[in-house]
Amino acid sequence: MLDFIRFCWSSITKRHRYTGYMLAKLGKALAGVAVPLLVGWVINSLVDGFDTSSILPWCFLAAALGAAAALLQYVATQLYTRIQLDSALNLELFAINRVQHFSQDFFSSYDPAYYHRQVNNDANAISIFFLYNGSNALVSAASLIAIFVLVLLVNVPIALLCAALTVVAALVYARLRGAVYQKDLDYKESFARYARCELSQFSQVDFIRRHVLFDRFHHMLTSNFKSVAQAGIQSNEISSRTTALNDLAVALFQAALLATGAWQVAIGAMQVGYLATVYSYFTMIVSAVQYFNEFGVEYQNTKVSYERLKKIQDTPLEPNGTQALQSVSQIACQDLTFTYPGKSQPIIQGLSVSFAPGKLWGLAGANGCGKSTLLKLLDAEWAGLYQGNIRYGAVEQASLDHYLLRQNDIVMVEQEPPVIEDTLRANLTLLCQESPHEDELQGAIDRLGLRHYVTSCPQGLDTVLDDHAPALSGGEKQKVAIIRALMARPQAMLLDEPTSALDAASAQELGRILHEFSREHVVVVVTHDKDLLATCDEIVRLGSTA
Repeated sequence: MLDFIRFCWSSITKRHRYTGYMLAKLGKALAGVAVPLLVGWVINSLVDGFDTSSILPWCFLAAALGAAAALLQYVATQLYTRIQLDSALNLELFAINRVQHFSQDFFSSYDPAYYHRQVNNDANAISIFFLYNGSNALVSAASLIAIFVLVLLVNVPIALLCAALTVVAALVYARLRGAVYQKDLDYKESFARYARCELSQFSQVDFIRRHVLFDRFHHMLTSNFKSVAQAGIQSNEISSRTTALNDLAVALFQAALLATGAWQVAIGAMQVGYLATVYSYFTMIVSAVQYFNEFGVEYQNTKVSYERLKKIQDTPLEPNGTQALQSVSQIACQDLTFTYPGKSQPIIQGLSVSFAPGKLWGLAGANGCGKSTLLKLLDAEWAGLYQGNIRYGAVEQASLDHYLLRQNDIVMVEQEPPVIEDTLRANLTLLCQESPHEDELQGAIDRLGLRHYVTSCPQGLDTVLDDHAPALSGGEKQKVAIIRALMARPQAMLLDEPTSALDAASAQELGRILHEFSREHVVVVVTHDKDLLATCDEIVRLGSTA
């Protein structure tokens, strides 16, 4: 529980708001606790024959307490909304940042739909529980203490009866909490799998339509939902059982309270007005007990979310050095061997090769021979997971901060590059540390033949690339990625099949651009394009994995 509290507390950045929120909640609760005592005192005064005018100030006091409680509740609600949104965002950012820094082998079985659903749901569940239920638990505990003290002052036997109800409720929760946790874990895991299947219905819609796979995918979704439904029913059943047992205990203790109260009044041990007071307090205690029962169930449910986010927190990050590279005078591999996690055969074995500025380097070979893998190794994406050496000048990759390496020194041009939802200009300058000169950007657009697309956009370079913008073809996306890399002015550029979707004229122009860039920079290109290979100064042919 303490680890859970520390984890949640770390997500709250504006803690002065949390302090104000808790004070407002506590003040509202204590104002409510005082009212039944005033009511009991007024009834006793009437029974004893007090003048009505002397009672009116106490009635006004009760009204003032009610108004204060309403105001404090309003303040608490407003603060809660701001704190909860901030807390949930911080938990999501924490989890996303952790996942983005996991070792590359983690992503060999990575399911983005599963983690998206998990992180989003779990962050909100934890934040809401900690702020709402957590604060209510503290306030309810403080209220219970105040109520028990007041009831004890009014009548000892009734105070003992109320204490017994609290103990019974605690025993019911202790008996069933393990089952509540396990059933909710089963439900959330099955729902995450269902969400993954559901996402495929949307993300693969073209494939489904093209091959008329409606029935097959429909069957997949309904099969997954059956597991969700079964787990949900079982989770609800155990929660309902806990609630039912507590409701039974409340009914029995309520009858016992009325009998005990009547007996205490009959023997003169308690004034009749305070019977109304203790009954009101009993109702408050019942509400608190029911709340703590629900709190326990919710805690077990939220504990599932916490354990899943904790698993992300405890997953080791990828190894990373601390040294920053000054220049890339050469990239050299010596006796380099790499095997994908979970595989037994290395895809690259004993490779020794070096790449230096002044030449355009080509990587060739059959599919599956490790060309793209070698680029990712040079890009330090598989840092710490290879054997042999990869050196940048005289510096071994393991010593380098590979995030700084990719941010400042090396750029990869992907075969299927992503486009972010932002302006076309932002996409073209995405990797720049400083904004490029406008003439440089416009020149690259013209050289690579992207001008027609820019002209077709309603706001030119300021057009936001989303569902309303002219769609980018595969070739245009490749041109965006190449311009993006050139504008970053890296010391080394790695390109994976950069002409696979380009027209002949653009491919030829790219060859000329890469030759120019390679005069002072390391440029390595993976390609099956015979024309582009023919323009390379050096070709490294990787062997087949067969």
